[in-house]
Amino acid sequence: MNWIEILGFITGIIAVWLTIKENIWCWLFGIINVILYFILFFDLRLYADAWLQAFYVVSQIYGWIIWRKGSIPSEELTVTFCSNTILFRCIIITLAMTFLFGYYFSNYTAAALPWWDSSLMAASLTGTWMAANKKIENWIVWIIANFIYIQIYIVKDTYLTALLYAVFLVLAIQGFYSWKESYNRTSKF
Repeated sequence: MNWIEILGFITGIIAVWLTIKENIWCWLFGIINVILYFILFFDLRLYADAWLQAFYVVSQIYGWIIWRKGSIPSEELTVTFCSNTILFRCIIITLAMTFLFGYYFSNYTAAALPWWDSSLMAASLTGTWMAANKKIENWIVWIIANFIYIQIYIVKDTYLTALLYAVFLVLAIQGFYSWKESYNRTSKF
């Protein structure tokens, strides 16, 4: 455990809590969090996780813009469900990214857990896109990913980060129910 992991822990919890509350500042805390974790994961040779953090910076900025402007410039972005088409595309893209990055990291780097790391990176990118577009299914992706991340971080002896992802798991469950309530409130109008 070091100061980067401690600050990452704190900013991560703040970012997810603000996301549950549908507060736009979640994206700023998310940017700080992913920069810290890029450094930590690169040091741990979890290269897919490290590069995932770099992608997260872009996706955090994207989410901030979308939440600020809404899906239609004159309207606030509200929580919705994915259509079957979008859900299918998300699954296909996640699988394709898993195989592409898993192959690369297992054959061309000294990555510690290339296939697990790559599958979680792909799911996390999909989950982030869903969160940026306020799709309720993002929380299901995070529930599954966070459960697996906990195991990886225990194996890598980053216990504070494993604890962070346990908190993320609980927050993802809370987020699902909170966003479902938000959907029910806004879909009636």
